[in-house]
Amino acid sequence: MKQISFIICITLIVSCTTRADLPVCPALYDTLCKYMQDNDYKSYYLTIINLDSTEFLTITGLHAYDKDFVDGYFFMNNHLVVYCFLDKKNRPDIIYQGKTFLFSDSIKGYQEITNVIASFEPHPNYYKIYSPECIMPLSYSLLFRKNQKVTINNDVIKNADLNESLYSYINKYLAPIYEMSFIIEGGKTYLYIRGAYSLDPNLVDGYFYYNNNLVIIYNERVAIDFNLFDNKLIKKNIYNINNVRFSQYRLHPDYPYTDAFQIKDSLGNLLFIPDSCEPVVFEDQND
Repeated sequence: MKQISFIICITLIVSCTTRADLPVCPALYDTLCKYMQDNDYKSYYLTIINLDSTEFLTITGLHAYDKDFVDGYFFMNNHLVVYCFLDKKNRPDIIYQGKTFLFSDSIKGYQEITNVIASFEPHPNYYKIYSPECIMPLSYSLLFRKNQKVTINNDVIKNADLNESLYSYINKYLAPIYEMSFIIEGGKTYLYIRGAYSLDPNLVDGYFYYNNNLVIIYNERVAIDFNLFDNKLIKKNIYNINNVRFSQYRLHPDYPYTDAFQIKDSLGNLLFIPDSCEPVVFEDQND
């Protein structure tokens, strides 16, 4: 039994770089070790954000990095680990940035995601950061705000189907920003709801807050005839939004999971479309 325990101990030491060599707090070190043992990828992507005074962490295995969302990086067990503070607030007690590499233009030996010709949608693991010594996994049913009732609490959304669909999505997926994008295709009108890391100030038509969550709208003009919103209550000055990242609008294969709907009739009733419609990239009309 002692011999077996010794072998197990040696295996764990070999399999994970010692914490003293890494720029992370004890809890993040343990969490990363466990994730790497369970998920074999060339690189790993960490995001941290504060929502409703709670610190959330996601870890995602990737085969490429996204240059728009790199605050720094380091190496662990010969794997690239990229991190990003989505709300642009440093966490020196969680990641010691002075011991990490600053990103300039590229990371030698690793592909940038826009240069990868592939379609994939990795599934991140979610965690709650209690302290540098305690990070705990979150189940999908415990992400946040599950006990709230479905209500139109700010009068922006006038359509019951849309209200319930947005509420359902927010409670399924943790994100700093939620997008509602409209498009006409083949004579039919579609709505896409997805989470986002950033917004494009040149393309966003407006925004509002839903249960303290930032919701932005693309192609609002497509939805005007369906009377989905009280347009007078939609805010227009995007630069009044604090602690969000701006970037060019494009799809990020690692995030999010898109819920697609067809707007069925003039009343704005929605038909959910499971995995049948691809999200759309909107071109800047000013180009």
